[in-house]
Amino acid sequence: MRKKKTYSKRVKALKRQCDDLWAKIVKVRAGGLCEICEQEGSDSHHHEGRGLNVRWDLDNGIFLCKSHHTFGRIAAHCTAHSGQVEFHKLLIEKYGSEFLDGLACKSRQTKKWNLSELEKLKGHLREEMRKLEYGHLI
Repeated sequence: MRKKKTYSKRVKALKRQCDDLWAKIVKVRAGGLCEICEQEGSDSHHHEGRGLNVRWDLDNGIFLCKSHHTFGRIAAHCTAHSGQVEFHKLLIEKYGSEFLDGLACKSRQTKKWNLSELEKLKGHLREEMRKLEYGHLI
């Protein structure tokens, strides 16, 4: 007989499912192309990290190619400090500083998700995915 999943394991599983849905939505929304250079993309990236308050916020996502995500001279996770600064400048050009400042402020707030909130969030993300998929069929 299978043991019933503990509460914390169910929460962890739901977080993983929400992470996967979030990444898929960011990719589909971008048409699979890097939102900086419009080449084939590979990675969904969080503007403001994966803090629980903005972790699944769709405004906190951008789809990037490998070069703009990790390896390039101007990359989101570039080891050179100047690369991150240049990347942030690109984001300001794309979204505006007010938008990015709002995300940064939101990311500093504390949020703990309980099981029912995560289930609602998962449903919301699934609905957003359906809308995107339907939009591509029209």
